[in-house]
Formats: sequence, structure tokens, C-alpha cells
Amino acid sequence: MMITKTVDFMLPITPHKVSVFNPRIMLQIAHSTHEEQARVWAAGTSDWGRTVGVDKYVKRETEYRDTPTSRGGGNSYWVLTDNTV
Repeated sequence: MMITKTVDFMLPITPHKVSVFNPRIMLQIAHSTHEEQARVWAAGTSDWGRTVGVDKYVKRETEYRDTPTSRGGGNSYWVLTDNTV
């Protein structure tokens, strides 16, 4: 899937939905699920966790996410998603 036009926009401080319209797709920024976070972390291991491997990297990031300072909105995780799929 290729996007042929670029759109610049600024995110509000507490965004709950930001959409970029294209006649064929609708992109939206949304809070990610734990499963989406794990998939993103696994995919990013080669860039951010190559010295520890996929399993240890995902485990470490999950532990960071679940610390008291990250829970309850202390740290938000977002994904750019196509909500037409």
C-alpha cells in the first residue's frame, strides 16, 4: 500500500484520534493494545535490542511498560493504523 500524498499535522497534547484522509485508506492514531506493542517491539529488536535478542527485548519493554511510573497514563503507547481494514 502506497500513500501518494503527504500531510503535515501537529498532534494535540492529549490526542484520542487523528486521521489522515486518502481516498483509499483512513489512517488513525490510536492507543495500542499489549499485543500490538509486543509486535512492534519484536519488529524493532534489530534496531533497539539486537544485543539481547527478541524474547529478552520484548520482556524488558513489557516490564518497563508495567512499572508504577508507566501505568495509569504515565506512559502512553500509540500506533498508526488503517481503520478501514
